[in-house]
Amino acid sequence: MILTIILCVVILTCLFVIWNLLRKIEGVEDAYKDVTTTNIILYESLESTYSKMKEIDDRGIFASDDETGAVFTQLRDTLEVASVALQGDMNE
Repeated sequence: MILTIILCVVILTCLFVIWNLLRKIEGVEDAYKDVTTTNIILYESLESTYSKMKEIDDRGIFASDDETGAVFTQLRDTLEVASVALQGDMNE
């Protein structure tokens, strides 16, 4: 009789722990989806900005300048890193 009560308490405790962990995992999954969506929006914004910068600098004058050329290079490098990171997110 005592063994049955102890076993019931252990089983109920395990069920509560499992339910609690499942709830937390679902919360993390929702947060992950939100972050991924935000990253995609940010990437598209950066890509649009870079395209507009290239369009404005159609003759390459600003891109070849030391100071503004560094901004072009940084933005292009950031887009490449973001693209690789987003491809990894999409595969998961």
